[in-house]
Amino acid sequence: MIRHLWIYLSLALVVLLSWFLAESMAPEPEKVQPTKSHQPDYFSNGFTKISMDEEGLPRNRLVADSMIHYQDDDTTELKKPVFTKINEEAPPWVIHSEAGFVSSGGKTIFLDGTVLIERDAAPGYDPITINTEDLTVKPEIDYAETEQFAELISSRYRISGIGMSIYFGEHEQVELNSNVHGKFEEE
Repeated sequence: MIRHLWIYLSLALVVLLSWFLAESMAPEPEKVQPTKSHQPDYFSNGFTKISMDEEGLPRNRLVADSMIHYQDDDTTELKKPVFTKINEEAPPWVIHSEAGFVSSGGKTIFLDGTVLIERDAAPGYDPITINTEDLTVKPEIDYAETEQFAELISSRYRISGIGMSIYFGEHEQVELNSNVHGKFEEE
């Protein structure tokens, strides 16, 4: 009888030791981080953002009917955005589109679909209207571009082409990249 007791105790000890070793050798279960879904974390109806220069003067303004921000990729979706590039020396450039979004960090604004760009007349400046699509704006470097068809209309000329770059800085410049056609009127 004592012999059977030793066998049972030995078996119990082997089972207990096996269980202990299995638990101590098992890898730690990974702590699963909840995945961030592409859900809005905040929104605004009637959104306005004004960026200032080093002297505290307005540099550009972004207005939209509505704005939705997404935490997972830090992007911002815009409905009917209007971007205004403010120049002290020249009339502002005003850019309208139906939709757009702002990249993570806010360095790039993508204006989707039909885009209308306008600059009013002022002494030394002709009025300009530009019709294009899918414009990328980089406010920090005063630059915008598209690979789509663009048409520039002013009181003295009408020019169109494929692809366009706009430099809004001190020396404003609009470049059309290819298939450029123009019609100029004499003064």
